[in-house]
Amino acid sequence: MPETALVAARLVECEAVIERGLASFMEVGQALLEIRDSRLYRETHGTFEDYCLVRWSMTDRRARYLIDAVAVGTIVPVQNEAQARELAPLLREPDGPERVAEVWAGVRAEHGENVTAAAVREAVRPSMQAHYSSETDEWYTPAEIVERVVETLGAIDLDPCSPAEPTIPTAAHFTIHDDGLAQRWHGRIYMNPPYGTSIAAWVSKLCESYAAGDVTEAVALVPARVDTSWFRLFRDHFVCFISGRLRFSGQPMSAPFPSAAVYLGNRPERFRAAFDGVGDVWKRVEE
Repeated sequence: MPETALVAARLVECEAVIERGLASFMEVGQALLEIRDSRLYRETHGTFEDYCLVRWSMTDRRARYLIDAVAVGTIVPVQNEAQARELAPLLREPDGPERVAEVWAGVRAEHGENVTAAAVREAVRPSMQAHYSSETDEWYTPAEIVERVVETLGAIDLDPCSPAEPTIPTAAHFTIHDDGLAQRWHGRIYMNPPYGTSIAAWVSKLCESYAAGDVTEAVALVPARVDTSWFRLFRDHFVCFISGRLRFSGQPMSAPFPSAAVYLGNRPERFRAAFDGVGDVWKRVEE
Protein backbone atom coordinates (compact mmCIF):
# COMPACT_ATOMS: atom_id res chain seq x y z
CA MET A 1 0.00 0.00 0.00
CA PRO A 2 1.44 3.45 -0.92
CA GLU A 3 2.59 5.59 1.98
CA THR A 4 -0.14 8.20 1.41
CA ALA A 5 -2.76 5.45 1.58
CA LEU A 6 -1.25 4.12 4.79
CA VAL A 7 -1.37 7.58 6.35
CA ALA A 8 -4.98 8.06 5.29
CA ALA A 9 -5.92 4.62 6.61
CA ARG A 10 -4.23 5.27 9.95
CA LEU A 11 -6.03 8.62 10.25
CA VAL A 12 -9.36 6.85 9.76
CA GLU A 13 -8.47 4.32 12.48
CA CYS A 14 -7.50 7.05 14.96
CA GLU A 15 -10.64 9.04 14.19
CA ALA A 16 -12.77 5.96 14.76
CA VAL A 17 -11.52 5.81 18.35
CA ILE A 18 -12.48 9.43 18.94
CA GLU A 19 -15.80 9.27 17.08
CA ARG A 20 -17.16 6.31 19.02
CA GLY A 21 -17.26 8.51 22.07
CA LEU A 22 -17.44 5.42 24.24
CA ALA A 23 -13.69 5.05 24.48
CA SER A 24 -11.88 6.07 27.62
CA PHE A 25 -10.22 9.47 27.84
CA MET A 26 -6.86 7.70 27.63
CA GLU A 27 -7.75 6.10 24.31
CA VAL A 28 -9.01 9.38 22.89
CA GLY A 29 -5.90 11.20 24.10
CA GLN A 30 -3.64 8.55 22.58
CA ALA A 31 -5.43 8.86 19.23
CA LEU A 32 -5.10 12.65 19.30
CA LEU A 33 -1.43 12.34 20.27
CA GLU A 34 -0.71 10.17 17.25
CA ILE A 35 -2.65 12.45 14.92
CA ARG A 36 -0.67 15.45 16.18
CA ASP A 37 2.82 14.00 16.47
CA SER A 38 2.62 11.97 13.24
CA ARG A 39 0.99 14.97 11.54
CA LEU A 40 -1.87 12.86 10.25
CA TYR A 41 -4.08 15.94 10.40
CA ARG A 42 -2.31 17.26 7.30
CA GLU A 43 -4.43 14.91 5.23
CA THR A 44 -7.31 17.34 5.67
CA HIS A 45 -6.11 20.44 7.55
CA GLY A 46 -3.14 22.78 7.70
CA THR A 47 -2.72 22.82 11.48
CA PHE A 48 -3.60 20.57 14.37
CA GLU A 49 -5.62 23.41 15.93
CA ASP A 50 -7.77 23.71 12.78
CA TYR A 51 -8.20 19.96 12.61
CA CYS A 52 -9.48 19.72 16.19
CA LEU A 53 -11.83 22.66 15.79
CA VAL A 54 -13.29 21.75 12.39
CA ARG A 55 -13.35 17.96 12.69
CA TRP A 56 -14.36 17.63 16.34
CA SER A 57 -15.52 21.11 17.44
CA MET A 58 -12.75 20.75 20.02
CA THR A 59 -10.45 23.57 21.09
CA ASP A 60 -6.72 22.98 20.94
CA ARG A 61 -6.68 23.45 24.70
CA ARG A 62 -9.18 20.62 25.20
CA ALA A 63 -7.15 18.36 22.89
CA ARG A 64 -3.99 19.08 24.87
CA TYR A 65 -5.75 18.23 28.12
CA LEU A 66 -6.55 14.81 26.68
CA ILE A 67 -3.02 14.37 25.33
CA ASP A 68 -1.52 15.38 28.68
CA ALA A 69 -3.78 12.82 30.32
CA VAL A 70 -2.02 10.13 28.32
CA ALA A 71 1.36 11.25 29.65
CA VAL A 72 0.05 11.37 33.21
CA GLY A 73 -1.63 7.99 32.84
CA THR A 74 1.63 6.34 31.84
CA ILE A 75 3.17 7.53 35.13
CA VAL A 76 0.40 6.96 37.69
CA PRO A 77 -2.90 5.01 37.61
CA VAL A 78 -5.33 7.93 37.53
CA GLN A 79 -8.99 6.98 37.58
CA ASN A 80 -10.45 9.78 35.48
CA GLU A 81 -9.64 12.71 33.24
CA ALA A 82 -10.20 15.31 35.96
CA GLN A 83 -7.43 13.85 38.10
CA ALA A 84 -5.09 13.70 35.10
CA ARG A 85 -5.86 17.30 34.15
CA GLU A 86 -4.91 18.57 37.59
CA LEU A 87 -1.62 16.64 37.55
CA ALA A 88 -0.69 17.65 33.98
CA PRO A 89 0.93 21.04 34.85
CA LEU A 90 3.61 19.16 36.78
CA LEU A 91 4.79 17.64 33.49
CA ARG A 92 6.19 21.05 32.55
CA GLU A 93 8.64 20.98 35.44
CA PRO A 94 12.21 19.77 34.72
CA ASP A 95 11.58 16.65 36.85
CA GLY A 96 7.96 16.37 35.73
CA PRO A 97 7.39 12.58 35.81
CA GLU A 98 8.96 12.30 39.26
CA ARG A 99 6.83 15.16 40.58
CA VAL A 100 3.64 13.60 39.18
CA ALA A 101 4.44 10.31 40.92
CA GLU A 102 5.35 12.06 44.18
CA VAL A 103 2.21 14.22 44.33
CA TRP A 104 -0.05 11.32 43.37
CA ALA A 105 1.46 9.10 46.06
CA GLY A 106 0.88 11.85 48.64
CA VAL A 107 -2.75 12.35 47.63
CA ARG A 108 -3.46 8.62 47.69
CA ALA A 109 -1.82 8.31 51.10
CA GLU A 110 -4.08 11.06 52.46
CA HIS A 111 -7.35 10.25 50.70
CA GLY A 112 -7.10 6.57 49.80
CA GLU A 113 -9.46 5.56 47.00
CA ASN A 114 -11.59 8.70 47.38
CA VAL A 115 -9.31 11.06 45.44
CA THR A 116 -11.15 14.03 43.96
CA ALA A 117 -9.86 16.46 41.37
CA ALA A 118 -10.03 19.20 44.00
CA ALA A 119 -7.75 17.20 46.30
CA VAL A 120 -5.23 16.76 43.50
CA ARG A 121 -5.41 20.47 42.69
CA GLU A 122 -4.64 21.42 46.27
CA ALA A 123 -1.65 19.07 46.31
CA VAL A 124 -0.30 20.41 43.01
CA ARG A 125 -0.74 24.12 43.81
CA PRO A 126 2.24 24.59 46.19
CA SER A 127 4.61 23.01 43.68
CA MET A 128 3.43 25.21 40.82
CA GLN A 129 3.53 28.37 42.94
CA ALA A 130 7.10 27.65 43.96
CA HIS A 131 8.21 26.81 40.44
CA TYR A 132 6.69 29.88 38.81
CA SER A 133 6.98 32.45 41.60
CA SER A 134 9.20 35.51 41.51
CA GLU A 135 11.16 34.03 44.42
CA THR A 136 13.00 31.64 42.13
CA ASP A 137 15.01 32.14 38.95
CA GLU A 138 14.90 28.46 38.13
CA TRP A 139 15.48 27.78 34.43
CA TYR A 140 15.46 31.46 33.47
CA THR A 141 17.39 32.32 30.33
CA PRO A 142 20.97 33.55 30.95
CA ALA A 143 21.34 37.29 30.35
CA GLU A 144 23.96 36.80 27.65
CA ILE A 145 21.55 34.67 25.62
CA VAL A 146 18.77 37.24 26.01
CA GLU A 147 21.10 39.94 24.69
CA ARG A 148 21.92 37.84 21.63
CA VAL A 149 18.26 37.11 20.98
CA VAL A 150 17.44 40.83 21.03
CA GLU A 151 20.40 41.47 18.73
CA THR A 152 19.03 38.86 16.33
CA LEU A 153 15.39 39.92 16.32
CA GLY A 154 15.79 43.64 16.96
CA ALA A 155 12.97 43.41 19.50
CA ILE A 156 10.81 40.64 20.96
CA ASP A 157 7.06 40.86 20.48
CA LEU A 158 6.06 37.83 22.55
CA ASP A 159 7.43 35.43 25.14
CA PRO A 160 4.85 32.60 25.19
CA CYS A 161 6.54 30.70 28.07
CA SER A 162 6.99 33.46 30.63
CA PRO A 163 7.19 32.96 34.41
CA ALA A 164 4.71 34.90 36.53
CA GLU A 165 7.23 37.74 36.83
CA PRO A 166 8.50 38.30 33.26
CA THR A 167 12.28 38.24 32.80
CA ILE A 168 12.45 38.77 29.03
CA PRO A 169 12.21 42.30 27.52
CA THR A 170 9.12 41.80 25.37
CA ALA A 171 5.96 43.62 24.37
CA ALA A 172 3.72 40.75 25.51
CA HIS A 173 4.01 37.49 27.42
CA PHE A 174 1.95 34.44 28.34
CA THR A 175 2.40 32.81 31.74
CA ILE A 176 1.28 29.36 32.85
CA HIS A 177 -2.02 30.94 33.87
CA ASP A 178 -2.58 32.20 30.31
CA ASP A 179 -1.88 28.74 28.85
CA GLY A 180 0.40 29.92 26.06
CA LEU A 181 -0.24 26.84 23.96
CA ALA A 182 -3.91 27.79 23.68
CA GLN A 183 -3.14 31.33 22.51
CA ARG A 184 -2.38 32.68 19.06
CA TRP A 185 1.28 33.67 18.68
CA HIS A 186 2.35 36.63 16.60
CA GLY A 187 5.36 38.64 15.45
CA ARG A 188 8.89 38.07 16.72
CA ILE A 189 9.03 35.28 19.28
CA TYR A 190 11.52 34.18 21.90
CA MET A 191 10.69 30.75 23.29
CA ASN A 192 12.38 29.00 26.21
CA PRO A 193 9.82 26.21 26.69
CA PRO A 194 9.27 23.92 29.66
CA TYR A 195 11.75 21.07 29.33
CA GLY A 196 9.41 18.29 30.45
CA THR A 197 7.27 16.01 28.31
CA SER A 198 5.26 18.93 26.90
CA ILE A 199 8.23 20.35 24.99
CA ALA A 200 7.10 18.65 21.76
CA ALA A 201 3.82 20.58 21.84
CA TRP A 202 5.65 23.90 22.28
CA VAL A 203 8.07 23.21 19.44
CA SER A 204 5.25 22.06 17.19
CA LYS A 205 3.24 25.20 18.01
CA LEU A 206 6.20 27.43 17.15
CA CYS A 207 6.95 25.71 13.85
CA GLU A 208 3.31 25.66 12.79
CA SER A 209 2.79 29.32 13.74
CA TYR A 210 5.87 30.25 11.73
CA ALA A 211 4.73 28.20 8.72
CA ALA A 212 1.32 29.89 8.91
CA GLY A 213 2.93 33.35 8.89
CA ASP A 214 1.65 34.36 12.33
CA VAL A 215 5.20 34.20 13.71
CA THR A 216 7.48 36.24 11.47
CA GLU A 217 10.77 35.43 13.17
CA ALA A 218 11.82 33.46 16.24
CA VAL A 219 14.64 32.18 18.41
CA ALA A 220 14.09 29.12 20.59
CA LEU A 221 16.38 27.94 23.39
CA VAL A 222 16.00 24.18 23.84
CA PRO A 223 17.93 21.16 25.06
CA ALA A 224 20.04 19.76 22.22
CA ARG A 225 18.18 16.46 22.15
CA VAL A 226 18.92 15.64 18.53
CA ASP A 227 17.54 12.11 18.86
CA THR A 228 13.97 13.29 19.50
CA SER A 229 11.16 13.72 16.99
CA TRP A 230 10.44 17.23 18.23
CA PHE A 231 14.03 18.37 17.59
CA ARG A 232 13.71 17.14 14.00
CA LEU A 233 10.95 19.72 13.50
CA PHE A 234 13.80 22.26 13.44
CA ARG A 235 15.68 20.41 10.69
CA ASP A 236 15.11 23.12 8.06
CA HIS A 237 16.19 25.99 10.30
CA PHE A 238 19.51 27.36 11.53
CA VAL A 239 20.76 25.86 14.80
CA CYS A 240 23.54 27.09 17.08
CA PHE A 241 24.84 24.19 19.17
CA ILE A 242 26.02 26.02 22.27
CA SER A 243 29.54 25.12 23.38
CA GLY A 244 29.72 23.72 26.90
CA ARG A 245 26.79 23.74 29.31
CA LEU A 246 24.66 26.81 29.98
CA ARG A 247 24.21 28.08 33.50
CA PHE A 248 20.61 29.20 33.81
CA SER A 249 20.08 32.40 35.78
CA GLY A 250 20.15 31.80 39.50
CA GLN A 251 21.50 28.26 39.19
CA PRO A 252 24.67 27.41 41.16
CA MET A 253 25.77 24.85 38.58
CA SER A 254 25.65 24.42 34.83
CA ALA A 255 22.75 22.57 33.23
CA PRO A 256 23.11 18.76 33.08
CA PHE A 257 22.31 18.80 29.35
CA PRO A 258 23.66 20.52 26.20
CA SER A 259 21.65 23.39 24.74
CA ALA A 260 20.87 24.76 21.30
CA ALA A 261 19.49 28.04 20.00
CA VAL A 262 17.30 27.67 16.91
CA TYR A 263 16.49 30.47 14.48
CA LEU A 264 13.36 30.66 12.35
CA GLY A 265 13.35 33.54 9.90
CA ASN A 266 14.80 35.02 6.73
CA ARG A 267 17.70 36.92 8.30
CA PRO A 268 20.07 34.12 9.30
CA GLU A 269 23.07 36.41 8.90
CA ARG A 270 21.91 38.39 11.94
CA PHE A 271 21.52 35.18 13.93
CA ARG A 272 25.00 34.01 12.95
CA ALA A 273 26.53 37.35 13.88
CA ALA A 274 24.68 37.58 17.20
CA PHE A 275 25.61 34.04 18.29
CA ASP A 276 29.18 34.23 17.04
CA GLY A 277 31.43 32.75 19.69
CA VAL A 278 28.60 30.96 21.50
CA GLY A 279 28.83 27.82 19.43
CA ASP A 280 28.81 26.44 15.90
CA VAL A 281 25.86 27.39 13.69
CA TRP A 282 24.56 24.59 11.48
CA LYS A 283 22.09 24.37 8.59
CA ARG A 284 20.97 21.12 6.98
CA VAL A 285 22.28 20.60 3.48
CA GLU A 286 19.45 20.01 1.02
CA GLU A 287 19.76 16.84 -1.02
